Amino acid sequence: MSGSDALTKAISDGFDRLSAPILISSLILTGFLASFLVPLPEFTTDLSSFAPETDADEAQARAESSMGPSSHLMYVNVKPSVGVNVVPNVLEMGALHQMAEDHSRVQEYSEKNGGFVTSQINAAEVLQRFIEERNYSGELSDFSDWQQMLAEIEPDIVSICTPNAYHCEQAIAAFEAGAHVFCEKPIATSYREAAAMYAAAEAAK
Repeated sequence: MSGSDALTKAISDGFDRLSAPILISSLILTGFLASFLVPLPEFTTDLSSFAPETDADEAQARAESSMGPSSHLMYVNVKPSVGVNVVPNVLEMGALHQMAEDHSRVQEYSEKNGGFVTSQINAAEVLQRFIEERNYSGELSDFSDWQQMLAEIEPDIVSICTPNAYHCEQAIAAFEAGAHVFCEKPIATSYREAAAMYAAAEAAK
């Protein structure tokens, strides 16, 4: 037997003797590595899980913290269409008219398709309910601006949630209409505006 043959036979015999320990060691190592993979990582085909966090995600989280999670929520992001030098206001009358139309379209579509929308609400619907409670026979679309609505509806309380630049004018008009006023802070953009609002409140007492 040549030297190479003897070496090959020695290696073969060595593997035969060590086959059982090698197998046991392999099984132990496999089990050890598998412990890092339990539980197995989840795989999803939902593309939204790969998307970065957005303002919409934050809004949904805030809503779910108040109402609880639901698989049937639909959120509509409303943005004002204004010029560069105009303060944006998503509660302007034109936007409210559009919201009212959207509310009606969603309701009609739901009714034609088995009533799959169980409930919906937006700012226009809230105002429409208020109008009806004030025994006004018309619709939100009857009003071309908030001044006309304030004069005809004569509310007891006005809550001002518009951008700060509108607070002074709207608060003074509400006081002059005889309404109590709740105003978001900061109540004004200057001391002069705040003083004018205070004077209107005092005059309305």
